[in-house]
Formats: sequence, structure tokens, C-alpha cells
Amino acid sequence: MKKIGIITNPQKDENLLLTKEIVSILNCPEAKLFMPEDFSNSDISGVDFLSNEEIFSTVDFIVTVGGDGTILRIAEKASKNSISVIGINLGRLGFMAELEPNEIGLLSKIITDDFTIESRMMLDVSIIRDGKTIENLLALNEVVVGKGSVSKIAELELYCNDTFICPFHSDGLIVSTPTGSTAYSLSAGGAIIDPTLNCMLLTPVCPHSFTNSRPIVFSPSSILQIKDVQSEENTYLTVDGRINLKLNYLDTVEVRVSDKTTELVKIKNTEFYDRVNRKIAERK
Repeated sequence: MKKIGIITNPQKDENLLLTKEIVSILNCPEAKLFMPEDFSNSDISGVDFLSNEEIFSTVDFIVTVGGDGTILRIAEKASKNSISVIGINLGRLGFMAELEPNEIGLLSKIITDDFTIESRMMLDVSIIRDGKTIENLLALNEVVVGKGSVSKIAELELYCNDTFICPFHSDGLIVSTPTGSTAYSLSAGGAIIDPTLNCMLLTPVCPHSFTNSRPIVFSPSSILQIKDVQSEENTYLTVDGRINLKLNYLDTVEVRVSDKTTELVKIKNTEFYDRVNRKIAERK
């Protein structure tokens, strides 16, 4: 029996209309459906309501209803619990979401095992302060080290495997996965990378330099260190747009390829670059 969780962004799915359709498609003897207990007062039937922790310890699959942000919000817990994820796109772009709202009938393929799994690389992120690790985080899209709301530029130093590479005076540095290469990094002038590759892409944001202004691709064995050398303490670490932490002077952000992955369910036979072309065309 398939154990399937449904995670909905209620701001995207007004009155849960699409969520109810998804429940009706997946509600069968071969599947057991679960939703967060926040929705227990809704008129959705055919599902069991559990706490978030119980859902992630119970299900084999999660269907997200929202944008890419909804996938990013659950990616860490899904990866740590070996849960496969399929997204229904109600966002602006939806590079990671597999299905559009008019395609939800294809969700029945989960029940019949008519799908494949695509593993997406993730990043382990640590904050090191005074020689001690004070935070350990996990990213699917990107890590951003950059300035806060004050208009001063960030002063950063980049190291790879403890070897100094160069200083950066810029609005910040983005370290993205191939999955994240179509997100903030792309807007900052970074390259698009096939999501099945394993590498890290470093993209400067508005660099104040003629020389240190190009994106750099690093191997999956590299360990990147970004050191905050701005004494005004106006530098922040942002992970997947959902975690924002203030850095102290001389803090180091260490980034490496994680042994964790996000497992995305693939139902359609769509090539990655077909999707990129379509999504970018929709953006115009």
C-alpha cells in the first residue's frame, strides 16, 4: 500500500479546490492518504490528519500543492526520511514541480508504479565561529552569503579546500546546486546546469570588480569556505530562501556536496531543456 502525504500551501490553493481533486484521484484501496492536522477543520474527507512530524515518519511519497517554495520547505525533512516528492505547480515558474493543475490525473501513476525517480543533489552548510561549528543546514537550491538591508557592500573571502581563491566586494555570493541554477543564480548571471550533474556553482551578485565577476563551477569533492571580513556585521546567510541568519565578523560559511539527496518523482517524459524553454517563455 502506498502511503502518500499531501502538503498544500493554502495561499496558493484557494478553498483547497485542487487539493480536494487530488484526494479524489488518489483515494483508492491501494493508497492511504495523510495531511497535516492544520487542515483537520476543512471539509476534506478520505485522509488521516497527522502532525508534521508524524507525516514525515509515516509516508513514502509527498505531493506538494503550491510553488517551488513549497517543495523547498519540505525538502530537508523529505530527504532525511527517504521520502519521494512530486510537485503540483501553482507558483510562477515551477521548475521543480512535475505537474501543472490540468495534469493531476497523472498522479494515479504513483499507485501503479508507473514513474521514475530523479535524485537531486543537495548542499551541507555549516557556520563556523571561533573554530566551532554552530549551525548545520541542508539546501536543495542555494546558499546566499550577502549584505542585509543596509546598502553597504559585503566584504567576503572565498577559499576552496582551505586554499585562498580571491576576495569579493559585492552584494553577496550564491552557491547553488544544479537544481538551484535556474533560480536566484540565473537572475544574477549564473549558468544553467543540467540537474543530473553533481557540482557547485558560485555566482557573485553585483560584484564591484572587473576581474572577480564571473561564475565559477566547483567539483563535487570541493569544500568551499566563505569568510565574512566586514567588521560592521551586516552580512547574512540565507538557505533556500527560508532560513536567514546573521553572521558575525570573521564567521566562515562552509559549503559542500551532501550525501543527502531530494528524490523527485518523474511521471512525464519531459526533457529538462524543454521545461526550461517553456518556463522562461512564460516569464516574458
